[in-house]
Amino acid sequence: MSLLQETWFWVWIIAAPIITVIGILARLARREPPPRLPPTTKLPPTEEDD
Repeated sequence: MSLLQETWFWVWIIAAPIITVIGILARLARREPPPRLPPTTKLPPTEEDD
């Protein structure tokens, strides 16, 4: 391989994980919070609960 090809290979090896992390963080940043659930009643305690 020529020097140019080797250089681009290492640039891609270093940049690929960085690009992946940026994409994941961008997707998580715009994700909506989970819906608010209505309150529930508590279940009566069972014999297994201490």
